[in-house]
Amino acid sequence: ERLSIVLTTLEAATKSGERERTGRRFVRAKGDGTIAPIGVFGRGLGDNEVLDLGQKKLRFLITPHVPHAWDAILVFEETTRTLFCSDLFTVFGKPQPITEGDIIEQSMAALQNLPGYLPVGPHTGAVFDRLVALEPKVLAGHHSSAYNGNAVQALQDLRGELFKFAGLAVEEVVQGSDEEPSKAEPNG
Repeated sequence: ERLSIVLTTLEAATKSGERERTGRRFVRAKGDGTIAPIGVFGRGLGDNEVLDLGQKKLRFLITPHVPHAWDAILVFEETTRTLFCSDLFTVFGKPQPITEGDIIEQSMAALQNLPGYLPVGPHTGAVFDRLVALEPKVLAGHHSSAYNGNAVQALQDLRGELFKFAGLAVEEVVQGSDEEPSKAEPNG
């Protein structure tokens, strides 16, 4: 079997107030299909585990194929209720740093030019349900404004638009699975 590894970095404030850059390695475990982050501050963090930085608490969420690949991970900062949502609300151009305006229309316009960019797969609905249940106050994306409007409604609306874009009813199960999204066998 092949062992897949993706390297990213995490910059975090240490207790002394200094910044530390730490390599993170995400490994797909053999056989069981789980994704296990390893090497954060000398120990691994699993799905839904919290990294306590003192004033901030980062909850790591394994979200297969949301937004892109099987090894997708989003982060929820619990004290400010900020969801770092990667590319979920991608827009083109130079968006304002912060907005309360409609982000769904711009995101879907970008998606029209990038077919397959945000795929709807077997666990998309469950992942969105999980994100909505966090009740975020702010959505911070890679290629979008930080959104401080009704974040829960924006997630629900994006979910609906993605399913519609894929030609599916929101309630429709796509090659369904009873497993939790973090435990699901990745595609690819």
